[in-house]
Amino acid sequence: MTAALSEPRSENIQRGGWPHICSPVNFGLRLALQPEGAPDEGGPGVVLTRGNVGHVALFLLICVNWYPAIGLASLGPLVTVAGFVATFVFVRWDGLRLADVGVALGRGSVRRATAGFGIGFLLVSIHTAITASVAPVRWVPAEDPSISRTLMWFLIFVFFATREEWVYRGYPLRVLAARWGPWPAQITLAIVFAMEHALGGASRQNAILGAGAGALLFGTAALASGGLALPIGMHVAWNLGDWLRGGRGGGGIPGPA
Repeated sequence: MTAALSEPRSENIQRGGWPHICSPVNFGLRLALQPEGAPDEGGPGVVLTRGNVGHVALFLLICVNWYPAIGLASLGPLVTVAGFVATFVFVRWDGLRLADVGVALGRGSVRRATAGFGIGFLLVSIHTAITASVAPVRWVPAEDPSISRTLMWFLIFVFFATREEWVYRGYPLRVLAARWGPWPAQITLAIVFAMEHALGGASRQNAILGAGAGALLFGTAALASGGLALPIGMHVAWNLGDWLRGGRGGGGIPGPA
């Protein structure tokens, strides 16, 4: 843990490479979520000087669920651990550390994850309000609301959101952003992210407008905050909020009628 909290090695990074990414958002996140002088998972403005695009392609080939029929989606904790192990192996292969790609705990990680959770719930609430105002939909209480069931789904969403952030917004995003620039990297990974969701059964519209747009949002949060705590919190809250309002197969506390 001590190594994770230390500054990334100078030969692996350069400072000040991403201040132009949604500058007002970047400034707001840094001001609200990062106290002066506190180390974080990687740090905004970090640009890797190492990293191999070919390694990233191999990483995605291994880690992306290209074969949903195998049932990997039902192995939440296992695929989450596998994503972390793969990240560790490829990061070390490129001569980096987990902190260099934002996958490490820092003193502000819990606070950023909590803030991200609040932001995610705010976003899903706004989306719900807009949907209710423009579409003929209403919500009614679920037949069997259960705190234990809600907690179970919360843990499921924690596992899968963490796995997806590690696999997409960790090592691949940092390396590709350093080599191609932030937005080409983000768009490339958003396409792969949308493809994974489409292969998993999402409609084309949901894969593009849901997963694809979400990938850009979470990627911006990862680059602006310098780590994955913020996007993980946002991702978990969005998935849980969507389930609570009856999405993702229904069964939340309310449900559409």
